[in-house]
Amino acid sequence: AAIDLVVRDLPAHTQAIDLGCGTGISTRALAGRGLAVIGVDPNTEMLAAAAAAIAADAGTIEYRLGDESLASVAAASVDLVACFQSFHWLDPATARRSFARVLKPGGRVALVWNLRVLGDPAGDDYAEAVGVAPAEARYGIEAPDGPLFEEDPPAFRAIARERFANPQSLDEAGLVARARSASYFPRDALLASKVERDLRTLFSRHAHPSSLGPRLRLGQETLVVIAEVAQ
Repeated sequence: AAIDLVVRDLPAHTQAIDLGCGTGISTRALAGRGLAVIGVDPNTEMLAAAAAAIAADAGTIEYRLGDESLASVAAASVDLVACFQSFHWLDPATARRSFARVLKPGGRVALVWNLRVLGDPAGDDYAEAVGVAPAEARYGIEAPDGPLFEEDPPAFRAIARERFANPQSLDEAGLVARARSASYFPRDALLASKVERDLRTLFSRHAHPSSLGPRLRLGQETLVVIAEVAQ
């Protein structure tokens, strides 16, 4: 449903940028909807993993090394710039200028996050175990898209903002792997071991039986914000 909103009403032969594409999960999702997508990321290992995962039927995908400057992208050349779980990593001023430069007239920006649901018991315990607030808390969990609009006058205006329920169901190994995949997971071996023990403890506290064995449900929702250049 979130991807449907991102691609809704886009023109035929749409050219898109997936900025902060990581291992290409979102890039492949966009290409699977018929878009020609350039995945951009500053991490060479991520891009190598993304390139290795391209399937023969994945559509038109290209990967490039880069950042929010989008220096390798021509002006007025793309219909969509998308940031899936990446906008909070960008320098807002540079990103705003870059988005406005590379977008065609009538082009759009799509910002997408998977956000923890505040007040979810398992999610609150998870936050305590890993010892960090959600990444989007840098700008406020209710408005992680805020920096896109903070200029006066704003360079962009929001045309859609929707949330979709997207809870995660995890076994114990999946819960630990989820935390280990995050940038906030500690590199220090002793601290990492403590966090992992705390995660296993919270799993035993919140897990429920299922046909697949014990599972933990983490409350999560996907926020999609669509914006266009302000006239």
